[in-house]
Amino acid sequence: MFNYLIFLIIALILIFVIYIGGKGLSRGIEAKSKLKEEKNKNIKNSNIDDDIKKLTDLRSKNLISEKEFEKAKKKLLK
Repeated sequence: MFNYLIFLIIALILIFVIYIGGKGLSRGIEAKSKLKEEKNKNIKNSNIDDDIKKLTDLRSKNLISEKEFEKAKKKLLK
């Protein structure tokens, strides 16, 4: 009887350790995916900034009209 009690306690501890490990693993995967999304967002934003600067430069050199500038800017910001 005592052996069964020890076996049950060890089994419960093992189940608890596996549960905690799985929970930590899922949090790590979730954090990694969020970090990747933020990185992609920052890259996209920097590209948009660069493109708007290029458009502004083209407009200042009168290579594109104000209307074309606004249209291209709206397209970038969507």
